[in-house]
Amino acid sequence: MNFIDTAQPDADAWIHQFERDALPVLTRTTETLAVLSGNVDDLAPRDIAEAVLEDPLMSLKTLIWAGKHLARNVLATRSNLGNEIETVNAAIVSVGTSPFFRQFNSLDTVERRLATQPEALCGLMRVVKRSMTAADFARDWAGYRNDLDIQVIAEAAMLHEVAEMLVWIFAPGLSLQVQQMHLENLHMRTRDIQKCILGITFHQLQIAIMTRWRLPTLLKRLMDDAHADSAQVKNVLLAINLARHLANGSDDPALPDDIADVARLLRTSPEWVKERITSQCDVEWPAAPA
Repeated sequence: MNFIDTAQPDADAWIHQFERDALPVLTRTTETLAVLSGNVDDLAPRDIAEAVLEDPLMSLKTLIWAGKHLARNVLATRSNLGNEIETVNAAIVSVGTSPFFRQFNSLDTVERRLATQPEALCGLMRVVKRSMTAADFARDWAGYRNDLDIQVIAEAAMLHEVAEMLVWIFAPGLSLQVQQMHLENLHMRTRDIQKCILGITFHQLQIAIMTRWRLPTLLKRLMDDAHADSAQVKNVLLAINLARHLANGSDDPALPDDIADVARLLRTSPEWVKERITSQCDVEWPAAPA
């Protein structure tokens, strides 16, 4: 298995490396889809979407595939079909269940690809778990705010860390270097460490990926930290931050600020937010100092 072992000069070079191989997905996704494929006639698109949305990598593949399908139809008919495909469920509805299973009948897995890199596989799975937690938070808060784009917001939170996932998959050695350098230099800014090892930050790579692979406009905006003044983007970013800090333990020093920020977004109290988080994640908060 060939891996990227040196920093790339820019985002385009990184994406070119990613495009040399098919994007793998989680083994559990291939197993679930194999079961579903035996009963295609009785499936609704939402049944497939539920399985896809348990895997950020499969969700990304589905959105890219549907976007290309839509672009081909626009080119063939010489007409603008209007709305973009913004969610995984909409992607499957648009293209159809049978074409979905034909397209994804043979999928590579991250477990196979990283079989000789167990530390990198663990690193990737930590990011995946964090992203799924962030999606749950984002969906919950968007519903509480009566937002009209709940599902897009949840998917934006889930896909927000996809650049880091791809680097773990395609450049596991470099990802481990980033991790080690962070542990040895706690005073260094995370983006400076990424720039030093990878030649680019995850955020810069994320923006380039969204553009190159033509992800939906709303999804791209929700995943772009530059729009943090928007309540929807705040919803996504706060969910990402909270999930990341909770992964470090419930005593992470950044958590009180995270909770206060969420309380302001939802116009409620920090105590209510902590109770809500506890009900979702079964968090045991450290005792307050005497």
